[in-house]
Amino acid sequence: MKENGSKAMISPPRRRFLSVCAAAGVFTAMPWSRVLAAAPLHRWHGILLGAQVELTIAHPDTAQAQRLFSLCVREIKRLENIFTLYDSRSELSRLNADGLLASPSPDMYTILQQARLCHTITEGAFDVTVRPLEKQGALDLVGMDKLDISPAAIRFTRPGMGVTLNGIGQGYITDRITALLDREGLVSALVELGEKRAIGMHPDGRPWFLALPDTDRPAPLSAGLALATSAARSPDTGRNHIYVPQSGRFAQAHNSVSVVAESAALADALSTGFMALPLHKVRTIEEQNPQIKATYFS
Repeated sequence: MKENGSKAMISPPRRRFLSVCAAAGVFTAMPWSRVLAAAPLHRWHGILLGAQVELTIAHPDTAQAQRLFSLCVREIKRLENIFTLYDSRSELSRLNADGLLASPSPDMYTILQQARLCHTITEGAFDVTVRPLEKQGALDLVGMDKLDISPAAIRFTRPGMGVTLNGIGQGYITDRITALLDREGLVSALVELGEKRAIGMHPDGRPWFLALPDTDRPAPLSAGLALATSAARSPDTGRNHIYVPQSGRFAQAHNSVSVVAESAALADALSTGFMALPLHKVRTIEEQNPQIKATYFS
């Protein structure tokens, strides 16, 4: 779901540009894209779908950085209001309650299309229809083949079905916020909204480095790529929480799986699906899908 908006660089009035550069000293006479890349870091912290999240952007102007954070927060809230299970008014909650969602938003339609793609890539190991397993263990209600998806309507083919976007929602939102910042001309940023995606390099000229589970050695994240990690046990409860859709049992093939891919939604969904697959099957899927850049296990 990689979205590459047009990279129109921010172009402030010349007087404003010169005053910013003069104040920063080292930025004088740099092209604007290099000014953005070499600028101080600004951070925003918040909550998304119940998890702590963070945005880090390089920008020479604090007021402009805050404006960008405001745009991001507005978009995060808009998307969360579509995908959350904790608000009965959300599109996801209405779909689960009624078995039908007429005229879904473009975002709801797109995320379910991406979920279907990841279901295919993982040979069914990633499946957003596992919600009934969380309630009554009804395996006969699980399966993407029982979910009709179209721009006009999303429909369950069996009563009692349910969808959860916990395995792809944060990745999708990460991609959307990355695209927003890209359109605004950011050339150095790290989006960490449950899953992680890099824009450009760190301002000091190195890649962004991210920690992986059970290792002291951080992994570099190249520009434009995303990293997502799924763990067998929930960080909140300490209990197993990822299901094998075909059996209804909890995934126990790995303690954790981290995936680097071309989009955060893809990395998010694949890291979840790979939890249920043996190592040799994951390596085969990697070979067949060049958009997957790396997979780490613990």
